[in-house]
Amino acid sequence: MYISSSVPLTTPEALIDADLAIRFRDPAPAPPSIWSSSYEAETFVPLTAAAETFPSGGRAGFIAWLKSRCVLSSVDAVEQHHGQAAIWRKFARCFMVLGTMIHYEPIWRGFLWRLMSLLVADGVYWVELR
Repeated sequence: MYISSSVPLTTPEALIDADLAIRFRDPAPAPPSIWSSSYEAETFVPLTAAAETFPSGGRAGFIAWLKSRCVLSSVDAVEQHHGQAAIWRKFARCFMVLGTMIHYEPIWRGFLWRLMSLLVADGVYWVELR
């Protein structure tokens, strides 16, 4: 799996707003770190290398950061002073990240397994997925 960004992820703003893509790709030579200013936009970097070199906490910090890019937090849900469009922008950014990685078959299979398990645990026995 590889990750790319629309900009080098060197600032707090870039970590929040940059367009990310996570995809399966054939192995390629490793470009500069996605966390450095020498990173060229839209260049794919091995996901494991990006996680291990994450500047704030290594792999654990990377997982927490990536998760924050894929979910709406309770704070996001109540920040109404930013207006209705702000939450929809955040929601769309979540889908941009998830949409690129979920279409890799092993991840899709794991996603469906987890989704179905959670639905059954909640007592849902019929769902129409779209």
